Amino acid sequence: MVDSMEPSGLPPFFGPVSSILSLKSNIGSGLVFGGQVKANAERKRIARARFPALKTLDSFEFAAIPALNKQAVLELTKGHYLEAKENIILVGPTGTGKTHISVALGIAACRQGKRVRFTTAAGLINELIEAQAQLRLSKLETTLLKLDLLILDEVGFVPFSKTGAELLFGVLTERYERGSVLVTTNLDFASWTEVFGDARLTGALLDRLTHRCHILEFQGDSYRFKESLRRKEKAKT
Repeated sequence: MVDSMEPSGLPPFFGPVSSILSLKSNIGSGLVFGGQVKANAERKRIARARFPALKTLDSFEFAAIPALNKQAVLELTKGHYLEAKENIILVGPTGTGKTHISVALGIAACRQGKRVRFTTAAGLINELIEAQAQLRLSKLETTLLKLDLLILDEVGFVPFSKTGAELLFGVLTERYERGSVLVTTNLDFASWTEVFGDARLTGALLDRLTHRCHILEFQGDSYRFKESLRRKEKAKT
């Protein structure tokens, strides 16, 4: 029995100790390489999303917006709404942190392997109008439809032209129950007609957006203004 053992005390089928160490080294290298590949893919997804800045929930001061349901926001970072093709609408005054939260949720989705695109409403409408003029509207619409999450920031800041409203309506209607949309707006729903210009079109759009939707309200003083004051006070000390 003793003769059948390697000097290391291991049975012959394990092979020399050097081979085992080499195997462990290769496995370790493979894990490191796999981690690098995953990290690179994550960085690419975040870059392709075109976020205006990288923001996470760690840097958001929930205490400044006490009306905001923190637990609901944290639950959304898990991404269940993406699997269910549900929407999110963030409603509240300018400067209360809606864009910050939308970016944080978008980054969380990217880290979960989802395809995300961030754009302002006016910016997307300009893209759509330009694509229509260049006869590539269908291609752009197909690209947008493949996204797991389309983030539409600043709905309500600028009234849309008739053509722009109709093109945006088309994109959002196509995504109904096929992909999630996250909208930030400073307007209550009753005022959306002022932006889209057509009551029937607005009603049809809201019917689809809010059908399976998480609506979070942001109430309070400007979060950005408070942050600006805080930085100035910190600079003085």
